[in-house]
Amino acid sequence: MMVVCALFSFHHIKALWGFLSFVLLLHAYFTLLLLLLCMNHHLLHIQKLLCTFPSFFFFFHYFGTQHFLL
Repeated sequence: MMVVCALFSFHHIKALWGFLSFVLLLHAYFTLLLLLLCMNHHLLHIQKLLCTFPSFFFFFHYFGTQHFLL
């Protein structure tokens, strides 16, 4: 009887660990996707900035403030 309970609880712990690892993997994937979208958004801003204002001082000032705002 105790062996059955031990195996049953081990099965539940294993299933729970599998579910948690799946959730963590999914969370990491969506975090990476969000990070890539944010990077793309910032790169578009920097590209627009460089096309509009070809001043390096303004570019570095803008990039520095955006980096610290994150």
